[in-house]
Amino acid sequence: MYTVTHCKNNTFFLHIAYFFKIWCKKLNIRLKYIHNEWITSSIFFVTSRNTYLCQIKLTVKTMIRPLNIMLAENDTDLAIITKNYLVNHGYTISICEEKEEALVLFAKEKFDLLIIDSSFSKNEGISLALRFRRTNKDVPIILLGTNTTHDDVITTLKMEIDDFLIRPFSIEELYLRIEIIMKRINIGIRNQYLFKIGKYTLDTLHHVLIFNGTAKKLTSKELDLLYLFYQHKNRIVERHLALKKVWNQENYFSARNMDVYIKRLRNMLCEDTDVQIENVHGVGYKLIVYGL
Repeated sequence: MYTVTHCKNNTFFLHIAYFFKIWCKKLNIRLKYIHNEWITSSIFFVTSRNTYLCQIKLTVKTMIRPLNIMLAENDTDLAIITKNYLVNHGYTISICEEKEEALVLFAKEKFDLLIIDSSFSKNEGISLALRFRRTNKDVPIILLGTNTTHDDVITTLKMEIDDFLIRPFSIEELYLRIEIIMKRINIGIRNQYLFKIGKYTLDTLHHVLIFNGTAKKLTSKELDLLYLFYQHKNRIVERHLALKKVWNQENYFSARNMDVYIKRLRNMLCEDTDVQIENVHGVGYKLIVYGL
């Protein structure tokens, strides 16, 4: 993901921009499909020559780990074709050809998604999927079926199997269904890090405070302090508790430092009159959110 702005008649920096665009494109291909956790960082290259300015802004999504999928499939050739296609789209695939192999691997590794052929291991695919579901309520499961009846599909979906594909289908369709499931899960994960404070949204994953679509970057201390107030909103947070939680110590210098951060947070929250950080004399502070 990149943008290039303010480039005017400078071959040297246009070449830099060109090679960064190529590098970024290759990086995106490699890291496009990311599950669960990712870090966003921005790199700025800025230089000037007289009135000339060239700025390249590059945002990189750095992968913590690729999506890990178990593929339980009897047909070796089909399994290899499916694996190659999904690996080329950024996934890690473990193929299982026997029931016991799948059980051992499931117990040993953490999988983000399971793809199981209903005819797997002498038509034990459905029972295996239901066994995995009883063990893990959260892992997404996609069943693949041949000559599958409508009742089979309904029964498995009622047992909280996430999707059921009936052959023939294209590998691209399977890939798109995986993408839809993982996008839904990632939205749920991302929402775990978002907290409403009046008209503001505190994003603890990206360390920002959002108001009317504009995000203000928070330092680690600002984030920790505001999140502590959020956890105790409309209740008193004693000074010694805040110092212990955020500064890990109670002394004069930490107390004065906290006062500075309180002032910063008040300035950040001043655009919503229903949100205030109030002094409780001799005790501590209270984050007041009206209308709750």
